Amino acid sequence: MNRPPSLSSPHGGKMSNGQKGVLSACNDSKTFNLFQKNILKFLFIIALLLPSYFLQAQNINPGTDTIYNNQEVAVIEITMNAADKTFLLANENAHSEEYLHASVRFKNSLVDSLLPDVGIRLRGNTSRNHPKKSFKIKFKEFDGSKFFGYK
Repeated sequence: MNRPPSLSSPHGGKMSNGQKGVLSACNDSKTFNLFQKNILKFLFIIALLLPSYFLQAQNINPGTDTIYNNQEVAVIEITMNAADKTFLLANENAHSEEYLHASVRFKNSLVDSLLPDVGIRLRGNTSRNHPKKSFKIKFKEFDGSKFFGYK
């Protein structure tokens, strides 16, 4: 009577030929799990990168924009009441996130527009204590309207 050949197990014992399929399935399972992990990594990276394609907030070609014209310097006038200006520039309020009421007039060769109710505050982090202040203007802060598509 012919016996099927024996296979060596990793533990030094003998296994019959009937168990060969179990070893093969085990190796295929490891390969499949590795494949699944690589696919999941790939899908995760795509999920992170894909939204950035749709979330472009800036004009792709600012040379044709009404507001940003690289051929001239626009005039921006900010008007606010004296009490708000004093509050904004006071050292003890340097880290305030509160927007104050102001009006902004924007003027270039294409636009001369007055925005009567915009929000203004100091911008930056460590630069807020610098003698020369930087301001953040938010057009939508109080009345919710945009200025030529900008907020």
